[in-house]
Amino acid sequence: MEGLFCPKCHSRDIHIDKKGYSLTKGVVGTLVLGPVGLIAGKHKSNKLRYTCRQCGHQWHD
Repeated sequence: MEGLFCPKCHSRDIHIDKKGYSLTKGVVGTLVLGPVGLIAGKHKSNKLRYTCRQCGHQWHD
């Protein structure tokens, strides 16, 4: 198979979006590092997130 497909069900009906700021990582970072820890929520925020519209499986690049 060529192109993008779900590794679980092999469907080609894929939704692609960009991960955003993680509030959980920001809160934990703040608890551990203080105000500077808010930056932790941006960690890996530019990665693409792929979601199969058939089975709901999600994966990242």
